[in-house]
Amino acid sequence: MEAAAFLDDLRQKDPEKVKDYVPSQPLFRTLTLNEALPGTKTVYPYEDILRMIDKQTSFAAMVCTCKKGIGPNTEGPCKVQGIPRYHCLQFGKTADYAVEQKIGDAKRITREECLEILDACNKAGLVQNVNNFVDDLQFICNCCPCCCGIVKAARALGPQASGIVDTTNFIPTVDHDLCTGCGECADKCPVAAISLADDVASVNRDQCLGCGFCATVCPVGSISLERITDKRLELGDRKVGFGFGG
Repeated sequence: MEAAAFLDDLRQKDPEKVKDYVPSQPLFRTLTLNEALPGTKTVYPYEDILRMIDKQTSFAAMVCTCKKGIGPNTEGPCKVQGIPRYHCLQFGKTADYAVEQKIGDAKRITREECLEILDACNKAGLVQNVNNFVDDLQFICNCCPCCCGIVKAARALGPQASGIVDTTNFIPTVDHDLCTGCGECADKCPVAAISLADDVASVNRDQCLGCGFCATVCPVGSISLERITDKRLELGDRKVGFGFGG
Protein backbone atom coordinates (compact mmCIF):
# COMPACT_ATOMS: atom_id res chain seq x y z
CA MET A 1 0.00 0.00 0.00
CA GLU A 2 1.39 3.42 -0.98
CA ALA A 3 1.74 6.20 1.61
CA ALA A 4 -1.28 8.30 0.56
CA ALA A 5 -3.59 5.26 0.46
CA PHE A 6 -2.30 4.10 3.85
CA LEU A 7 -2.97 7.51 5.41
CA ASP A 8 -6.43 7.71 3.87
CA ASP A 9 -7.29 4.27 5.22
CA LEU A 10 -5.97 5.23 8.64
CA ARG A 11 -7.93 8.53 8.57
CA GLN A 12 -11.16 6.60 8.09
CA LYS A 13 -10.40 4.03 10.79
CA ASP A 14 -8.62 6.16 13.42
CA PRO A 15 -8.41 9.91 12.58
CA GLU A 16 -6.39 10.74 15.69
CA LYS A 17 -3.73 8.18 14.81
CA VAL A 18 -2.96 10.05 11.56
CA LYS A 19 -1.14 12.68 13.64
CA ASP A 20 1.54 10.09 14.46
CA TYR A 21 2.45 9.81 10.78
CA VAL A 22 2.19 13.43 9.62
CA PRO A 23 5.04 15.90 10.38
CA SER A 24 4.28 18.98 12.47
CA GLN A 25 6.32 21.22 10.14
CA PRO A 26 5.48 20.67 6.47
CA LEU A 27 8.35 20.54 4.00
CA PHE A 28 6.23 22.00 1.19
CA ARG A 29 3.95 24.97 0.57
CA THR A 30 1.68 25.41 -2.41
CA LEU A 31 1.81 28.52 -4.59
CA THR A 32 -1.09 29.95 -6.56
CA LEU A 33 -0.63 29.99 -10.33
CA ASN A 34 0.42 33.50 -11.34
CA GLU A 35 -2.32 33.63 -13.93
CA ALA A 36 -4.92 33.14 -11.16
CA LEU A 37 -3.52 35.67 -8.66
CA PRO A 38 -5.92 38.58 -8.03
CA GLY A 39 -4.75 41.49 -10.13
CA THR A 40 -6.35 44.21 -8.02
CA LYS A 41 -4.91 43.15 -4.67
CA THR A 42 -1.42 43.23 -3.18
CA VAL A 43 0.58 40.08 -3.92
CA TYR A 44 3.72 39.64 -1.85
CA PRO A 45 7.03 38.46 -3.35
CA TYR A 46 6.88 35.12 -1.51
CA GLU A 47 3.49 34.47 -3.18
CA ASP A 48 4.65 35.29 -6.72
CA ILE A 49 6.60 32.44 -8.31
CA LEU A 50 7.90 34.57 -11.18
CA ARG A 51 9.36 37.16 -8.82
CA MET A 52 10.96 34.37 -6.80
CA ILE A 53 12.52 32.86 -9.93
CA ASP A 54 13.74 36.27 -11.10
CA LYS A 55 16.06 36.46 -8.08
CA GLN A 56 17.80 33.19 -8.96
CA THR A 57 21.07 32.71 -10.84
CA SER A 58 21.52 28.92 -10.88
CA PHE A 59 18.90 26.61 -12.42
CA ALA A 60 18.48 22.85 -12.87
CA ALA A 61 15.73 20.47 -13.91
CA MET A 62 15.31 16.81 -13.10
CA VAL A 63 13.00 13.91 -13.81
CA CYS A 64 10.25 13.68 -11.21
CA THR A 65 11.25 11.10 -8.58
CA CYS A 66 7.62 10.09 -8.05
CA LYS A 67 7.29 9.23 -11.73
CA LYS A 68 10.59 7.32 -11.67
CA GLY A 69 9.20 5.07 -8.94
CA ILE A 70 11.36 6.42 -6.11
CA GLY A 71 8.33 8.09 -4.60
CA PRO A 72 4.84 6.71 -3.88
CA ASN A 73 3.75 6.02 -7.45
CA THR A 74 1.99 2.69 -7.89
CA GLU A 75 -0.56 3.63 -10.54
CA GLY A 76 1.58 3.25 -13.63
CA PRO A 77 2.38 5.93 -16.22
CA CYS A 78 1.36 9.54 -15.58
CA LYS A 79 -2.13 10.36 -16.85
CA VAL A 80 -1.44 14.06 -17.46
CA GLN A 81 -0.47 14.98 -21.02
CA GLY A 82 1.95 17.67 -22.14
CA ILE A 83 4.41 17.61 -19.25
CA PRO A 84 8.12 18.01 -20.07
CA ARG A 85 10.16 14.99 -18.97
CA TYR A 86 12.41 17.27 -16.90
CA HIS A 87 9.90 19.30 -14.91
CA CYS A 88 11.06 19.29 -11.29
CA LEU A 89 13.05 22.50 -10.85
CA GLN A 90 15.92 23.35 -8.49
CA PHE A 91 17.66 26.62 -7.73
CA GLY A 92 20.87 27.92 -6.12
CA LYS A 93 22.95 25.43 -4.15
CA THR A 94 20.16 22.87 -4.38
CA ALA A 95 20.48 23.00 -8.18
CA ASP A 96 24.28 22.70 -7.95
CA TYR A 97 24.01 19.66 -5.68
CA ALA A 98 21.35 17.94 -7.80
CA VAL A 99 23.51 18.27 -10.92
CA GLU A 100 26.72 17.18 -9.17
CA GLN A 101 25.04 14.11 -7.67
CA LYS A 102 22.94 13.42 -10.80
CA ILE A 103 19.75 13.24 -8.73
CA GLY A 104 16.86 12.45 -11.04
CA ASP A 105 19.24 12.82 -14.01
CA ALA A 106 19.40 16.53 -13.13
CA LYS A 107 20.76 18.87 -15.78
CA ARG A 108 21.61 22.54 -16.01
CA ILE A 109 19.01 24.78 -17.65
CA THR A 110 18.74 28.50 -18.37
CA ARG A 111 16.31 30.93 -16.79
CA GLU A 112 14.37 30.98 -20.07
CA GLU A 113 14.13 27.17 -20.14
CA CYS A 114 12.98 27.21 -16.52
CA LEU A 115 10.12 29.57 -17.39
CA GLU A 116 9.17 27.47 -20.42
CA ILE A 117 8.95 24.36 -18.23
CA LEU A 118 6.88 26.22 -15.67
CA ASP A 119 4.49 27.49 -18.34
CA ALA A 120 3.98 23.99 -19.76
CA CYS A 121 3.30 22.62 -16.27
CA ASN A 122 0.83 25.41 -15.53
CA LYS A 123 -1.10 24.67 -18.72
CA ALA A 124 -1.17 20.98 -17.81
CA GLY A 125 -2.70 21.77 -14.41
CA LEU A 126 0.17 20.73 -12.17
CA VAL A 127 0.34 22.07 -8.62
CA GLN A 128 3.36 24.23 -7.76
CA ASN A 129 4.87 23.17 -4.42
CA VAL A 130 8.01 24.86 -3.09
CA ASN A 131 10.21 24.63 0.00
CA ASN A 132 8.33 25.87 3.04
CA PHE A 133 10.20 29.01 4.00
CA VAL A 134 10.52 32.40 2.33
CA ASP A 135 14.27 32.99 2.76
CA ASP A 136 15.14 31.55 -0.64
CA LEU A 137 13.74 29.35 -3.37
CA GLN A 138 15.30 25.89 -3.39
CA PHE A 139 12.92 23.89 -5.57
CA ILE A 140 9.60 23.82 -7.38
CA CYS A 141 7.89 20.46 -7.49
CA ASN A 142 5.34 20.58 -10.33
CA CYS A 143 2.95 17.98 -9.00
CA CYS A 144 0.30 15.93 -10.78
CA PRO A 145 -2.58 14.23 -8.93
CA CYS A 146 -1.88 10.77 -10.34
CA CYS A 147 1.79 10.38 -9.32
CA CYS A 148 2.74 12.97 -6.70
CA GLY A 149 2.74 11.85 -3.09
CA ILE A 150 2.13 15.42 -1.86
CA VAL A 151 -1.02 15.95 -3.90
CA LYS A 152 -2.25 12.43 -3.21
CA ALA A 153 -1.88 13.00 0.52
CA ALA A 154 -3.69 16.35 0.30
CA ARG A 155 -6.50 14.72 -1.66
CA ALA A 156 -6.81 11.82 0.78
CA LEU A 157 -6.37 13.68 4.07
CA GLY A 158 -7.87 17.10 3.44
CA PRO A 159 -7.22 19.40 6.45
CA GLN A 160 -5.05 16.74 8.09
CA ALA A 161 -2.53 17.16 5.27
CA SER A 162 -1.48 20.49 6.83
CA GLY A 163 1.49 18.66 8.33
CA ILE A 164 2.68 17.77 4.82
CA VAL A 165 1.94 20.87 2.75
CA ASP A 166 0.98 24.45 3.64
CA THR A 167 -1.86 25.87 1.58
CA THR A 168 -1.66 29.22 -0.22
CA ASN A 169 -3.04 32.48 1.14
CA PHE A 170 -5.87 32.42 -1.40
CA ILE A 171 -9.13 30.56 -1.91
CA PRO A 172 -11.36 30.38 -5.00
CA THR A 173 -14.80 31.96 -4.89
CA VAL A 174 -17.57 31.28 -7.37
CA ASP A 175 -19.87 33.89 -8.88
CA HIS A 176 -23.16 31.96 -8.87
CA ASP A 177 -24.68 34.31 -11.45
CA LEU A 178 -21.92 33.53 -13.96
CA CYS A 179 -21.38 29.82 -13.23
CA THR A 180 -23.03 27.55 -15.83
CA GLY A 181 -22.44 24.31 -13.93
CA CYS A 182 -20.28 22.84 -16.70
CA GLY A 183 -18.15 20.97 -14.15
CA GLU A 184 -14.82 21.78 -15.79
CA CYS A 185 -13.36 23.07 -12.51
CA ALA A 186 -14.55 20.02 -10.57
CA ASP A 187 -13.07 17.67 -13.17
CA LYS A 188 -9.71 19.45 -13.15
CA CYS A 189 -9.24 20.12 -9.41
CA PRO A 190 -6.19 18.08 -8.35
CA VAL A 191 -7.45 17.52 -4.79
CA ALA A 192 -11.20 17.05 -5.45
CA ALA A 193 -12.08 20.24 -3.57
CA ILE A 194 -14.84 21.31 -6.00
CA SER A 195 -18.24 19.73 -6.57
CA LEU A 196 -21.50 20.76 -8.21
CA ALA A 197 -24.46 21.64 -6.02
CA ASP A 198 -27.69 22.58 -7.81
CA ASP A 199 -25.67 22.97 -11.02
CA VAL A 200 -23.32 25.52 -9.45
CA ALA A 201 -19.67 24.94 -8.50
CA SER A 202 -19.06 24.71 -4.77
CA VAL A 203 -15.60 24.87 -3.15
CA ASN A 204 -14.71 22.84 -0.07
CA ARG A 205 -12.41 25.34 1.63
CA ASP A 206 -11.06 22.77 4.06
CA GLN A 207 -9.91 20.57 1.17
CA CYS A 208 -8.63 23.30 -1.17
CA LEU A 209 -4.90 24.03 -1.57
CA GLY A 210 -5.51 27.38 -3.26
CA CYS A 211 -3.52 26.50 -6.40
CA GLY A 212 -5.93 28.48 -8.61
CA PHE A 213 -6.11 26.05 -11.53
CA CYS A 214 -9.90 26.11 -11.35
CA ALA A 215 -9.90 29.85 -12.10
CA THR A 216 -7.74 29.36 -15.19
CA VAL A 217 -9.95 26.64 -16.71
CA CYS A 218 -13.37 28.19 -16.04
CA PRO A 219 -14.73 29.01 -19.53
CA VAL A 220 -16.96 31.88 -18.32
CA GLY A 221 -14.66 33.45 -15.72
CA SER A 222 -16.94 32.70 -12.78
CA ILE A 223 -14.08 31.76 -10.42
CA SER A 224 -11.68 34.25 -8.85
CA LEU A 225 -9.16 34.02 -6.02
CA GLU A 226 -9.60 35.96 -2.80
CA ARG A 227 -7.07 36.46 -0.04
CA ILE A 228 -7.92 34.73 3.23
CA THR A 229 -4.67 35.30 5.13
CA ASP A 230 -1.34 37.13 4.95
CA LYS A 231 0.63 34.31 6.55
CA ARG A 232 4.33 34.04 5.75
CA LEU A 233 7.25 32.28 7.35
CA GLU A 234 9.51 34.92 8.81
CA LEU A 235 13.25 34.53 9.23
CA GLY A 236 13.72 32.42 12.33
CA ASP A 237 10.34 30.72 12.04
CA ARG A 238 9.86 27.27 10.56
CA LYS A 239 12.69 26.96 8.05
CA VAL A 240 12.07 23.63 6.43
CA GLY A 241 14.03 22.77 3.32
CA PHE A 242 16.97 20.76 2.08
CA GLY A 243 19.58 22.31 4.36
CA PHE A 244 21.31 24.44 1.75
CA GLY A 245 22.06 28.08 2.26
CA GLY A 246 20.45 29.32 -0.98
